[in-house]
Amino acid sequence: DVVDVLLEHADKNKDKQIFFWFDVFCVNQHKAATCVYSYEWWNTNLRERIETIGEILLVFTPWHDPEPLKRSW
Repeated sequence: DVVDVLLEHADKNKDKQIFFWFDVFCVNQHKAATCVYSYEWWNTNLRERIETIGEILLVFTPWHDPEPLKRSW
């Protein structure tokens, strides 16, 4: 599912230089699950990184019970 969405997005934006950033590869998910990162870290470091990206492509899968919403909010 994720790869299909990324390929479709890239195909629709052939005129742009596109980079894909995966939080699961950039933020240690084991540390995040044990609350090692403070609220301040999430509110500054991660927020600033996301803001500089400028565009977010969020994949809701499965549609009826999306994993990204269960773990990030």
